[in-house]
Amino acid sequence: MSEERVFEFRAQGPSGLVRDAIAASDRGAALRRLQQDGLVVIDLNEARAPALDGQNARRLGVGRRNINDADRIVLLRQIALMLRAGVDLLESLETIANGIGGELAKQLRNVSAALRRGDKLGAAMVQAMPNFPNYVYALVELGQATGQLDKVFQDAAAQMDFEYRIRRDVVTSLTYPLFLMGAGVAAVGFLFYEVVPRFSEMIGASGRPQEGLPGLILGLGTGFRANAPVVFTVLGALVAIAATFAGTKQGRAGLINLAYNTPVLSGLMLAHERATWARVMSFALGNGLGLLEAAELGAISAPNGKFKRNLGQSIRSLRGGKKVDEAFSEVGMLAPIDLSLLRAGQRTGALPAMFAFIAERYEEGLRQAIKRVTALIEPLAIGFVAVAIGAVALGLVSAMSSVYEAVL
Repeated sequence: MSEERVFEFRAQGPSGLVRDAIAASDRGAALRRLQQDGLVVIDLNEARAPALDGQNARRLGVGRRNINDADRIVLLRQIALMLRAGVDLLESLETIANGIGGELAKQLRNVSAALRRGDKLGAAMVQAMPNFPNYVYALVELGQATGQLDKVFQDAAAQMDFEYRIRRDVVTSLTYPLFLMGAGVAAVGFLFYEVVPRFSEMIGASGRPQEGLPGLILGLGTGFRANAPVVFTVLGALVAIAATFAGTKQGRAGLINLAYNTPVLSGLMLAHERATWARVMSFALGNGLGLLEAAELGAISAPNGKFKRNLGQSIRSLRGGKKVDEAFSEVGMLAPIDLSLLRAGQRTGALPAMFAFIAERYEEGLRQAIKRVTALIEPLAIGFVAVAIGAVALGLVSAMSSVYEAVL
């Protein structure tokens, strides 16, 4: 029997456009099977996982040790494609590993080795691929339990892609304001290092002491010029310490706690947690889990904090026989409109769709909130630079004016 290959296709079916993959011995066999299924094939191409094209190879981190979230998203989609086409899980992992090489291939082979020892896929991924979000491992456990691994891999990739795009949009929005602030700090530093000390020498020769803002500006400029090596050394050390701390697990946890306690950021964090949790609930219920099991899966996927503690309390209420809207309303997890949707979903048997709608609502709210926050940062950065340079200029002008008044 000839080895089966994977073909991606786009076809028109009774319910609309279909994009999927199929396993067949050759292109003709794949085309015949699709036509027998009543599909009008638009295009049909072989999915060459072992020999990725240049773009996908770069995306999957070929030859690189550093793996980013974009690599992980492409990997999840690649696995989903192979599984959906009927390729065995172990064969899928090994095929992708052979095609990409590098650190990611090593991780995939470690997962394969764990599966051969009899480990579950979720546990194997936790050990061998530790940098995925918690909900990915939870969804993989769900997919293995329900036999729908291809779907949960695709769902996990979609959720990771949403979060990746949010982070990318935030970084893009902050690039110009941060550049403005950096340029402003450099300009102020130049003024204090070169301009202010010259004015200080000129004004000091007049013998007239300066007080208030002029005295502060002249004193800072003189002190900065005299101690510039020490100042730059201390600043560099502080930046290095902060970067090292932020790269540790404890540092990231500290930054997250700080964000939770910051008025604007806390709202963004809560909206993100609600959106991710609601999406996982929708995935879990849609893949055949019961409400209690889905709630437990959602709790596993949530980061440690107040939201996760509230989830635990809601799960205890569900175990006690409370209805879904009652359990989640007790701890104020959801808005009244969300609770009404859950009541309707519980009554009509459409809870997965209701959780999906809630997730979309919070995701859209998160996007809009991020746009509002980042839109405020640019004028604030411009204002900061203008105030700093204006204070220096005002101090120098005031000092010169006082000298001229004394002369006249």
